[in-house]
Amino acid sequence: PPPHPPPNNNKRHPPTHAPHRMPQSPPEIADSLNGNEKIDVTLKPDRETREFRYISDFPTVKDQDTLGEMINSSTGVTAKAVEDDRCYPEVAEDIKELIRRGQILAVKNEDTAKQASTILHPRGIRFMVGLGGEKGACAGTLSPHEVRTVQDLRAEVRRGDAVGACAIDSAAVTTASPSRATWFRVSSTLVGAQRQWAQAPPSVSSVKELGKDRQDALDQQAKLQAGSDDEGSGKPKDLWAEPFNDKQLPLDVPTAAVEGSVTLFKFGCTNDVRRLWKETLSQVPSDDTELEKRMGLGAGAGQQRPKRKQQQQRRRAPRKMKRVTNTHLDG
Repeated sequence: PPPHPPPNNNKRHPPTHAPHRMPQSPPEIADSLNGNEKIDVTLKPDRETREFRYISDFPTVKDQDTLGEMINSSTGVTAKAVEDDRCYPEVAEDIKELIRRGQILAVKNEDTAKQASTILHPRGIRFMVGLGGEKGACAGTLSPHEVRTVQDLRAEVRRGDAVGACAIDSAAVTTASPSRATWFRVSSTLVGAQRQWAQAPPSVSSVKELGKDRQDALDQQAKLQAGSDDEGSGKPKDLWAEPFNDKQLPLDVPTAAVEGSVTLFKFGCTNDVRRLWKETLSQVPSDDTELEKRMGLGAGAGQQRPKRKQQQQRRRAPRKMKRVTNTHLDG
């Protein structure tokens, strides 16, 4: 017989698998459901058939519309509570979509003990402003991936901001109704892997440029490379996948094209107005008296209210008291 081959000590041992879990029998499953506080058990008239129903903390939430109605009628609910409840399969994606379109408010709560949570609040009154100033009624044309603008809007919106687009013949042009608009975010997709700092903020309007410091560093690197490399072009490098320039506003997700021209609007004031407010904020007096004086609300400001004339009271003559007698009782 042929000799046995020598043992291979370098041979890797097969990985050990977790022990196989035996499936539960129907009675065990029924007993497990009976002990679950989130399961409602109903006994049928035949006294043998049991019906199991999941008890949701948000029983009215069935789809994206009812999800938005629930959040906008509450005083605040955590996104995790709604996602863990699993009202319906796509609830987590619909929460992100409502935040993206600005139909609800999302606030990061950093005070929690273990991890940050997102609190969902009602949007409330929506204050809209048209983009492009007086020419905002004809801001451009909407295609599936971008908006071709007739003027430069980079001073009014930033990457990550929520923007609504309505056809010019739509009633939403005058009312700026979010429900009648096509909502999107200005694209912040990067070249290569997407980073956390480039994610669109949960708010519908940003307070600073996304990745401005990184863009400046890339431009500086391109200039240094052009000085050391004879073949270097020295052109600024762009970290964004889609261009955002004076004639093009990129969309974060593809959308349906709109025939004809569209008007664009956003929540709150435009970024150039916000910048002017921040630049003049230091000029506002901290003293209330000085502030009232500058605003013309001081003691001598405006037309003072005329004093009411005091009416002269007439002197009343004292009443003469008649002498009371009982002479009428004399017999």
